[in-house]
Amino acid sequence: MKDNVKIARTEATIKATVIELIKQKSLAKLSISDITRGAKINRGTFYLHYVDKNDLIDHYEETLIDHLKIIFDGYKPLMPRPLSEIKVMITTALTYIDSERPLFNALMSDQGDITFTNQLKRMFLWYVEDSLEHVKTKYSHPIIPEKYAKELVLDSVVGIVTVWVMDSHPDSIEKVADILTNSRFMAPVNLAGVTQSLSKIKDS
Repeated sequence: MKDNVKIARTEATIKATVIELIKQKSLAKLSISDITRGAKINRGTFYLHYVDKNDLIDHYEETLIDHLKIIFDGYKPLMPRPLSEIKVMITTALTYIDSERPLFNALMSDQGDITFTNQLKRMFLWYVEDSLEHVKTKYSHPIIPEKYAKELVLDSVVGIVTVWVMDSHPDSIEKVADILTNSRFMAPVNLAGVTQSLSKIKDS
């Protein structure tokens, strides 16, 4: 029991140190020596927990992504769902992100790991594709081709989450969930369904 507590304490110290060091000098420039010195542990202790720096970062990123996947996968089989249920899903995801905000903040920052943000985009992809498929059943001649509309929606969703995570005085989870569920998230999807005929009316 004492060993488990000690392991958890050491890993928490390493994590806090890594987060702070990413902000100070960027993930790319971060070394194991920086981590061990900042965490006040020896290299042997570090290697008891992780193989190297890449193993450490992979562990953090996989843990975050896997947890979010569990949340989203619970809704995926029965999409599309009412907006009220989508908001519950998004609220649950945002609550988890908020609980790990310092780590998300570090990894999604300019000093962090761009591949992590790309992983988040891919995770949202299934919902975006389902939404666009739903739109295509209503509009036969969209102005924006699906491949571009998909990127528009993905960038919108990840952009909103990124702004919220980086904000030193973030809006409430409920407010951001409303934004993602209603306005910012749905508008690009609806835009993708605007017909050519409507465009002609606007130009006339």
